[in-house]
Amino acid sequence: MFGKSTEQANLESLLDSLARSYLRGAVMGTPEGRRSLCAEIGQTATAAQSAGKHKAITNARSYRPVFLGALPTPIQREFEELRSAALRGL
Repeated sequence: MFGKSTEQANLESLLDSLARSYLRGAVMGTPEGRRSLCAEIGQTATAAQSAGKHKAITNARSYRPVFLGALPTPIQREFEELRSAALRGL
């Protein structure tokens, strides 16, 4: 099978949602919303690990949405810290 696994696609979608939460007027643009997204990322990554999809987790650790580069540097750092925290221990 070519392309991404379902687990990897789900993780990338959640990481995109986390990055979009920094855009003006975003639904998940509150600290509580970002925490819930991080929790969901962690649960999805744990499920992927249990399914033996270690490559999906490796790819999620380095995944960076393209539009994130247009945001200020402190926001980019915060995104990377949240991503790391969500995937910590896996």
